[in-house]
Amino acid sequence: MFLTLLGRELLANLMTFRFLVAMVVTLLLVVANTVVLIADYELRLRSYNTAVQQHAQQVSEAKTYSEVEGKIEGFRFNNDFAPFPKRESVTA
Repeated sequence: MFLTLLGRELLANLMTFRFLVAMVVTLLLVVANTVVLIADYELRLRSYNTAVQQHAQQVSEAKTYSEVEGKIEGFRFNNDFAPFPKRESVTA
């Protein structure tokens, strides 16, 4: 009996216009968010790759460790799944 009542209430709510509007808005927001985050990800990836290449070039040009000592930096790729990714520009 409880499952029948639950099924009827769920079906009644799913068939309303308000639910349809909420679903359409949600799907549109998901698509828009995906487009924006893909562009942001590509920008961050390009910036990271450029910084790594510049650093590798600086290290390869050095003849001794003492020339490289002050230039050694760790490059950490931003976490793709971070809720608020850093918007810093990477400089080598």
